[in-house]
Amino acid sequence: QSRFEEALREQAAYESDRIRFTLAPHAIYTCSPKLYRQAAEESEKRELLKTTHLSESVTEVEDSLKKYGKTPVAVLNETGFLDGSILAHCVQMRPGDLELIKNAGATIVTNPASNAKLGNGFAPVTGFVEAGVNLCLGTDGTASNNTLNLFREMGLLSLIHKGIHADPTVLPAQ
Repeated sequence: QSRFEEALREQAAYESDRIRFTLAPHAIYTCSPKLYRQAAEESEKRELLKTTHLSESVTEVEDSLKKYGKTPVAVLNETGFLDGSILAHCVQMRPGDLELIKNAGATIVTNPASNAKLGNGFAPVTGFVEAGVNLCLGTDGTASNNTLNLFREMGLLSLIHKGIHADPTVLPAQ
């Protein structure tokens, strides 16, 4: 609770018309479902954006299945955090995950260079597009990417999925 109070003091001190405060618990393997539930409640009460890293690696998903009997997506759905949230990665999706994300009105931010550098694989972005999920492009951070160049990400995303699908028309520039 004290970290939330500190965060709210930071919001009051620094938020402006150019800076918007966001609640951002890191990931299911570093934050408890209780913290995600609290973040969801505070987000709704204070009209704050919320974001997290989700289903980034095989280990994360397998550990969640062992610990909670559910995928990370399902755990966050139960806490209410998934609703309207911004989800980084979503590489290791399991059956039913995409439907939960879509029904929650969440946004997925794919980070192809970071996912490649860390050996986590490639997000099924064509499935996201086909499902009508709001999809954005990100870099993650420099520690897992070495750059914050979105133009590099655009090219990489396009090339990766053209290659994976053996189809040069996949993910056109438009």
